[in-house]
Amino acid sequence: MKSIQAIPFALVVVLALCLSGAAKVVIKGTVINVNFQPSGAGGTYAATFAGQAAFSDPGNYIWNNIKPSTDGAFNGDFGSGGFLAFDGASFTSGPLVDSSGTTNYATVTVNKGDSKVGGAFAVNPAYGTYANCANDAKGLTSEYLIAANSGINSVIINNLTPGGHYNLYLYGAGDRDIRNTKFTIGFTSMTTFGARGGAHNLLRGQDYVIFNNVVATGGSITILYTTGGKSAEGPFNGFQLIELPDGGTTTQ
Repeated sequence: MKSIQAIPFALVVVLALCLSGAAKVVIKGTVINVNFQPSGAGGTYAATFAGQAAFSDPGNYIWNNIKPSTDGAFNGDFGSGGFLAFDGASFTSGPLVDSSGTTNYATVTVNKGDSKVGGAFAVNPAYGTYANCANDAKGLTSEYLIAANSGINSVIINNLTPGGHYNLYLYGAGDRDIRNTKFTIGFTSMTTFGARGGAHNLLRGQDYVIFNNVVATGGSITILYTTGGKSAEGPFNGFQLIELPDGGTTTQ
């Protein structure tokens, strides 16, 4: 007579959850963090960012600080930046690293659009509006690309797994409560409502939005961003890209 071996309790729990449909086991894949900041003549107050943000990735703190050049036209005591001044209509980064520092094939392309609607900015830490940037991510929320005057600008994430599924945390927080951003991926749009002013930590809806289960059609994801309607400027601070298992499942 054959003996019946005991099944580990943890396996029983996982099997029960899967069979019941009550929950899904989420396997976290590669995480890529990107912080946009001005470079060139407008990079006076740009600061390297590393750390945790809205998507917690314990033990991994590395961000890609993407620095398209700017002409410095916005320089002043309140900050620095200006119109995007790189050659041609777009800037493409080199290979990005994931949150652990491992080189990835992914790159990011910043399209500046018309010179009147594409720029970048970094807030001066000594200026009063710096206090309106999230306390737990100052280096992220105090720097941003700008879509201005109702212009629709774009950022493209390249060289992803074709047909792969990803969650995207998009940061659209300015240094004033009148700055907010409308993001669009495919047929879905979400809008941040902007910093309320004063000290706060990152808050969903205010500082960032989450797009779940985004498919990298052809290995790319295009993010459109424009003003959210409160002012003439829509900031885009950066993003967190989280790879999901085949078939996709949400983490938030």
